[in-house]
Amino acid sequence: MSIRHPSTRKLREWLDDGAPARIGRHVATCDRCTTVLERISTLNPAAKATLRAITQPAADLDARMRKEVGESIRSQETLGVVGDLFALGWHTANEWLRSEDEPA
Repeated sequence: MSIRHPSTRKLREWLDDGAPARIGRHVATCDRCTTVLERISTLNPAAKATLRAITQPAADLDARMRKEVGESIRSQETLGVVGDLFALGWHTANEWLRSEDEPA
């Protein structure tokens, strides 16, 4: 019994849209067609270089991140100081009112 393998064109079409399902079932059990799929789906060197170039982080990313994180930390510290100043007034008023309520 001879096994009919999908043509390379049919395998390419299956890679693009996953149809028909019978090709997917065949590929799941056929080493020959799996090898063909691996060969035709491998990116060429130019495509790999393009993808590598567009997915690399910016050269100054580290410096920019350090600057932004530093500014964020300073903002949080400033907010903490302002909060402490408001709390100081609250605690002062609280102590003053409590000392008035205590008998002398």
